[in-house]
Parts: sequence; structure tokens; C-alpha cells
Amino acid sequence: MNSPENLLKAFADFVQRRHAAALHRYAGYTGLAGSLLIKVKDSDSRVAIRPWLRNRPVGLVDILRSDKRYRTFRGQEANIHVHIGTHFRDNAIRYARRSDTSSLIVLDPKQRAIGIIQSGNIPKPLLDALLAFCSEGGLKATYDFTGTLVHKGFKGEVAQAGRVAARGRNPSLFLSHSWDSDAHRRWVLKLAADLIRNGVHVLVDEWDLRDYNDDLHLFMETGIRESDFVVLVCTREYARRANDRKGGVGVESTIITGEFYDPTKASKFVPITRSATRGSANCLPSYLKSRYAIDFTQDSAYQVKLEELLRRIFGQPRYRRPELGPIPQFGSEAV
Repeated sequence: MNSPENLLKAFADFVQRRHAAALHRYAGYTGLAGSLLIKVKDSDSRVAIRPWLRNRPVGLVDILRSDKRYRTFRGQEANIHVHIGTHFRDNAIRYARRSDTSSLIVLDPKQRAIGIIQSGNIPKPLLDALLAFCSEGGLKATYDFTGTLVHKGFKGEVAQAGRVAARGRNPSLFLSHSWDSDAHRRWVLKLAADLIRNGVHVLVDEWDLRDYNDDLHLFMETGIRESDFVVLVCTREYARRANDRKGGVGVESTIITGEFYDPTKASKFVPITRSATRGSANCLPSYLKSRYAIDFTQDSAYQVKLEELLRRIFGQPRYRRPELGPIPQFGSEAV
């Protein structure tokens, strides 16, 4: 198992031989990306496992393009994507760690070891099979929860070793904004930095666009679609560009409105106002006029509003609803 393709071929055979009761293998490994698709029986999980047949590190753009290109296999659409390689770039690892649909398997042939990144996305029966496969083949397996846990002493007790502990995941956030001026640009970056310091994965073009090969449309589309939240920094210039569908803000608005009117996704979009005129409605695009926006117009109230935004992201209201009490007992008087 000195290469990703050899590892995948051996694992495909192992699944067919030992775990056919829990996993349905659509086809064995044939040497083509996306050639192994496994369905977890008694569930809707379909996992595409792909090897990377090259020595150079695999980056985020490689993964995104591969997932889009090989979305279906044998007429089946995968909803979980697992990539096997010997080297992954940091941007690919960061993406996987905040994704709900992707995992990475890093193979170290010299150490006869694999490391699973974002192992919580792999369905338990498949993770069980993978760990049993490592045990049988003499491979050391590591997999992560909050950080990376070393899997020690695996003796084939698959059900026990395959349990993936629940972990607190840092929320991801895409920052939609316009570059109105140098001062506004610095303010946006300050907000991004403060969110990062408080445990939020922030995507902002100033720092993350290069991870997408400077492909602005790919950055915007992926960031808005994959992030847990989208914060819209609204100014008069932002509203004008959004309403007129001009520039990067116009492209983002087109992508956003596609999800904004979906009742199941509308809560991910959080408008904030940043305008010289306090409370001015002119800085909100038309589609946001009816939404509550956090008012960041006063610098003196910045920390208070930052806390309000963080509470919104983490779902921690300042004043908690009390527990529902018993129905009071009322006395009655005879008439």
C-alpha cells in the first residue's frame, strides 16, 4: 500500500469481502478518479472515494473542481466526498475541517500510516470498515475530533473503535462587503480579525482569495454556499452595487438571493450596517429592507455590537427564555 491508488484498491476488495452486509460497493477501483462509490445500507449516505495520482500537493481548487466534475458515478450522486493523497495543501485541510461533506485521508507510505481529517463526516459503518482494514493491514490510523487523536491499540473491536465523539465545530462565516475606501477596508479587516480571535472561521477576499487561485467567482460562490453564516457589511455603496448587480457585490447578491428566499437557509444571512448616517435605511439593499440589521454605525458601541454579532453566530442570546413552569392553581369562590 505504497500509493493512494493501491490503498483504495485494497480497501475496495476488503469492503466487498468483509463488510458487504453494511456497505454496498457500486464498483471496485478501476484507476479513475471517483471510481469507488460506496452506499451505506439503511441510510442515504453515498460516499465517493478518490485517489490523487500525483506527487505534488493537492490544493483546495483541485478538490472543488474534482467534486464538481465527478458528482455522479454509475448514475448515483455522491453526498460525501473522501480524497486520498500523500500531500494536501493547508487550504485544502482548512476547507475539509469546516466542511460537512468532505474528508481527507493522508497516506504516509514510509510510516505505514494514514491520517483522517474531518473523520466525523464519514458515516460510522464506513469508518468502522476503514479502521478494521487498517488493523488487518498493519496500518496505523489517526483521526481527528477537535484536534487529532491517535488511534492506539486497535484490535478489531470495530464498533468501539469506530465511535466518533461529538466535537464542537468552529462556525464558518463569509464576509460580503464593498471596498468603499481605505478606511472602510481597514474596518472590515478589523471586524474579520476580531471574529477570528473569537473562534469564527472567516473567509474574506483580502486573506483567502489566493487559496482559490485568485478566481473571484469560485471564491464567492463556494464561500457563500459552504459557510454557516454570511455577514453582509452594508453601506450606501454596497446597497447601490447590490441593487444594480454591479461588480463583485452584484455577483454575490445574485448568489445570495438564490438562497435568501429559502426559508431553511435565510437565517444564515446576517446584515450589519456601517454608514455615516446612523440607522440609515439607504445602506440596505432592497431584498434586506425588511430584515433586522445590527447597527455598527457608532464606533463607540463597537464592542457591544461585536458581542451581539457573536451571540447571533453562536446562538447564545443575552437573555435566556425561562423554563416553562407549571399551570398556577387558582382558588374559586362560590357565587
